[in-house]
Amino acid sequence: MYCSQSLFRGSGEIFLLLLLLLSSSSAISISSSRQSAIKSASNHFTSLKPTSGLFEIELPLTSQINKMGSGSLADSIEIENLQISFALDLKTELSKKTGSNVKLLCPFGSSKRFLTASKSSTLKSLNLKLPPPPNPFMSLFSKPPPLPPPPKIENTILIIITPNSDRDYLTSTYLSLSTPTILINGYLKTPSSVKASKWIYHLKPLTNLGMISGYLLNEGKGFECVNTDGKVLKKFEDEDILVGDSSTPDLREAVGLAQKDMDDKINNK
Repeated sequence: MYCSQSLFRGSGEIFLLLLLLLSSSSAISISSSRQSAIKSASNHFTSLKPTSGLFEIELPLTSQINKMGSGSLADSIEIENLQISFALDLKTELSKKTGSNVKLLCPFGSSKRFLTASKSSTLKSLNLKLPPPPNPFMSLFSKPPPLPPPPKIENTILIIITPNSDRDYLTSTYLSLSTPTILINGYLKTPSSVKASKWIYHLKPLTNLGMISGYLLNEGKGFECVNTDGKVLKKFEDEDILVGDSSTPDLREAVGLAQKDMDDKINNK
C-alpha cells in the first residue's frame, strides 16, 4: 500500500481528523449515488436501444461499507433489502422510459437467501410480490448440450440481482443472447464469469487506511479514477484496466492514484 512518511507527522488523532474532514466534504457521496445510478444507468441503457446483450451495474448501497461482507446475518439481510429495493426502483424507471416489461430475477443459486431478504420489514412495507425461485429458465440447463437457442422474450428487459456463481453468470449470459439482461452487483466473479458485458454504471469506493480516498467511476463512457471532490485523476481505456477479456476492472492503479491524491491533500494542509 502506498503511504508516504509524511502521513505520520503529528499525532494520530490529528491525522484521523484530517481524513474525516476530507471525506466529509466529498463531492461524490454513496448516499446520493443510488438515484444517480438509476438515472445514469437508465439513460445510458435507453440510448443504446438494445434488443439483446448483457449489461452491468455495480455500486455500494450503503455508506457503511464495512457492513458489506461483514458476516453478520443482520447486515446481510439489510444489504440484500437495499439490493432488491434498488432493483425495484430501476425496474420502475426502465419501464417508464422504454415501455418494456421489466422482470426481476432472483439469484439463481441463492433462493433461500433471497427469500430471507424478501420477507424483511423493508419489503413488507412495499407490499410487492417478488418472483419466487426456482427460476423457470433453469429447466433449460437440464437438457444435454448443445443448448437450444435462448427464448426471445418480446418487449422484455431482465434484471438479475446479485448473481454470485458460475451457473448464475452462465445463465445470465445465455439469456442475454436474445433478451437485454442487466446484472446488479454481481460478485464472486472469476476471470471467465462475464466476458461480453457493457457497464452502464459502476461506482467503486477506493479506501485508504479504512477511509474512502476516491472512486472508480464508469457512467457508461469508460472508467475514471476520481477523488473525493469529484476531480478526475485519470481516465482508463478498457484494455488498460479490465482483467484479461473479462468485464472486471483491476483496481490497483486507481487505488494508488487515490491514495497519492489524499496524501498530497494532507501534506498541503
